[in-house]
Amino acid sequence: MKKLNIFTPCIFLLLFCSIICVLLAYPGLNTIEAATTHQSISLESLAIKQKDLEATLEALKLDLAKTSDSLNSYNQRLSIVESNITTTQTMLVSYYMDKLSDPTYVTTYNTDYTWYTAAEALGELGKPSIPALIKRLDTTNPYERSLVFYALLLASQAENVKVFTGNDYIHTHLDFNTNTHNAQKMIALEWWEKYKSYF
Repeated sequence: MKKLNIFTPCIFLLLFCSIICVLLAYPGLNTIEAATTHQSISLESLAIKQKDLEATLEALKLDLAKTSDSLNSYNQRLSIVESNITTTQTMLVSYYMDKLSDPTYVTTYNTDYTWYTAAEALGELGKPSIPALIKRLDTTNPYERSLVFYALLLASQAENVKVFTGNDYIHTHLDFNTNTHNAQKMIALEWWEKYKSYF
């Protein structure tokens, strides 16, 4: 009985030493709880970052919606302005086309030069005036036809025509000699065939 009492503390001491040795031999066992805690903190950080990103995304969506509304409003205003410009150009073309046949619708400068107001104005308008001028090539009025040739010469050199023709303009000129009119008409119609798809 006494022997058992002596050995019992020894057994407990031996068991305790064995546990200490195992823990010293495998230090990783001591860090499992720490690693688990670290993972938990990392997951919480990621969750916070995800929420921040989601909030940023929502803010960007709102900004995009505002920008889209502003862009739509701008496009609407631009469309109205463009429509008004087109309407004004159409009215001006119509007005000056009616004046082409009027020999009194001119001014003089330097006493020797005549300014053909309607033809000059149509030439300055450029692209919008060309279809109407091409149609007017069939006029039976020689004076008016002469001014049509002159207006086509000017209009085909306007910047809003050069964007698709380069420097290829209509090589007609102001000439009241009707003997040149057929040849000039052919020149104008050949040019028109090349570029009419732009009108």
